[in-house]
Amino acid sequence: MNQDEGTKNRIAVLDALRGFAILGILLVNITSIMEAAFPSRGTLDWGLSRFYDYAVEQRFYVIFSLLFGTGFYIFISRSKARGDNAVVLFMRRLAALLVFGVAHFIFQPGEALHVYAVIGFLLIPFYNGKPAFNFAAMLAALGLSLVLGEYAVTLAMFLLGLLLGQIEFFTRIDEFVPQLRLTAWVCLALTPGAIYLQYRTFPTIWYEEGANVAGLVMAAFYVSTFLLLYRNRRIQQLLKPLAAFGRTALTNYLGQTAIIVVILFLFDLKQKVSVSETTLIALCIYAVQIPLSLLWLKRFRMGPMEWLWRLLTYGKRIPIRK
Repeated sequence: MNQDEGTKNRIAVLDALRGFAILGILLVNITSIMEAAFPSRGTLDWGLSRFYDYAVEQRFYVIFSLLFGTGFYIFISRSKARGDNAVVLFMRRLAALLVFGVAHFIFQPGEALHVYAVIGFLLIPFYNGKPAFNFAAMLAALGLSLVLGEYAVTLAMFLLGLLLGQIEFFTRIDEFVPQLRLTAWVCLALTPGAIYLQYRTFPTIWYEEGANVAGLVMAAFYVSTFLLLYRNRRIQQLLKPLAAFGRTALTNYLGQTAIIVVILFLFDLKQKVSVSETTLIALCIYAVQIPLSLLWLKRFRMGPMEWLWRLLTYGKRIPIRK
C-alpha cells in the first residue's frame, strides 16, 4: 500500500491498479466483518458467494501485494536519490504500518496491514539483488507457499513487485505489450483449470494451495488485461476517479472498515445480512469513497491517513494542502 513522495512523479497506472485492487478487497472483507449468512444453494446469494470465492477472494489481495513490492522499490530509490537514509526511513514506515495494522485488527481480524509490515522487513535485503536473483527468490517463495500458505505468497508478490520496479515495468508498459498479451491469453486459458483445482480441493487440507494457485493465475489475468486496457487514453480518463481512489488507498481501506463498523453499531446487522445485501452496502461505500477521493485530491496532496503515515515515517510535519 506504499504511496510515493508527493503529487509529482506519480505513476498514474499504479494508482488506478491500486484502486482496482481495493474494489475487490472490500467485497471480501465486508462479508467477513458483517458475518453474512451462509446462503442456500441455488439462490442469488449462493451465486454471489461462489462468484466471490472463485473470482475475487485471494485474487485482489495478490494484486495489492505486488503493488506493495513496487512501492517499496520506488520509496527506497527516491529516498536514496534525495540522500536520505532510505532503509531507516522504510523501517520506520513499516513500524507505523504495523501500528495501523494492529489497531485495525481489532475491528477486522482478516486485515492485511500488520502482515505486510512484518513481511516487509524481509524485503529490504533484496533491494540490491539483481533482477534474476529476485526472480529466483520469488519462485522459491511460491514453492514455500505449499507449506506456509498465504504468507509465502505475499512475500513472492512483494518480490515480483520489486522486480517490476527494478526493470521500470510500469513506466515502460508499451515496451511489454507482447508479454502482457501473452500473459493475458495464457492465464485466461489456465483459469478454468485453476478454478476447478480450487473447487476440487475444497474442503480438504489442500484447499488453500488450490485457492492460491487459482488466485495467482486469475490475478495475473486481471493485471495484464487491466494494463493493456489502460493504455487507451479514453479509458485513462474514465479511470481517473479510480486512480484517486487508489492514491488514497490507506485512507479508503481503513475507512471502509470504519464505515462497516458504524453500520453494524447503528443497525445491529451482524449475522443478519445476506451476501447480496453486503454487496449493495459495498456499492454504496464505493459511491461515497470514489468521488470523495477525487474531490479531496483537488485540494490536498494526499489522503489524511497517508499524511499521518508520512508524518510518522519522517518525524516532521508534512504539508498536506496543495
